[in-house]
Amino acid sequence: MADIFEEFKFKVRAYECAPDGMVTVANIANYLQESASANAEHLGFNKSDFDAQGMNITWVMTRMRIKCDRRPRWNEEISVLTYPRNARRIIAHRDFVIDGIGAATTEWMMIDMTTRRPVSIPDFVTTKGNDVRNPVLGTDPFSRFKFDQAPERTLDISARPSDIDLNGHVNNARYIAWLFDAWGNEPEGAFDFELVFKNEMRLGEQGRIAVSGNVAAICGSDGSEKVLARIA
Repeated sequence: MADIFEEFKFKVRAYECAPDGMVTVANIANYLQESASANAEHLGFNKSDFDAQGMNITWVMTRMRIKCDRRPRWNEEISVLTYPRNARRIIAHRDFVIDGIGAATTEWMMIDMTTRRPVSIPDFVTTKGNDVRNPVLGTDPFSRFKFDQAPERTLDISARPSDIDLNGHVNNARYIAWLFDAWGNEPEGAFDFELVFKNEMRLGEQGRIAVSGNVAAICGSDGSEKVLARIA
């Protein structure tokens, strides 16, 4: 299965950094997203491949966890190794190794672009997966957490055109940028960041981020949870 593994290099740009001169967590997520997309294209199952086959489907991320010893600095070059870990009927997992810094793992589903509802993952996708490397963050990497405290502070948000991606909803990295705006700072050292994507936000939707300690929730104007996050 060696052909499923692919490595990508990124150089940290000044416009990707926070005032401390280190890349933001949102831009680390952008590196992961770009690596995942390019590797999926190499393997024949990214959005453009589905479009070419007349399949009205796309990938959506449902969970993400990034665990790093530090955030890379301005002008630093980093390598991201990525590969699909496994896939079954409606859930797929992808792992990442950020060379010398940390690791990340993600969970994905496929949706119909018209109905926005989950669909089964095609067989030609589920046959490609890693059976060589151990899961980078363990076989059960995602924790079970919820936001059930009184918020310490809130931040109102709105889904603008620049927040919307190819799938017609707010991009996962934009949610991360919003969350760290609400927390008020990027992590200073080692961090363990986890996201649960529960419902999509579309263009023009209003919402609010509520923060309580290391846990935050992004909710729509009707109070429905869109994203849950924690940082440790």
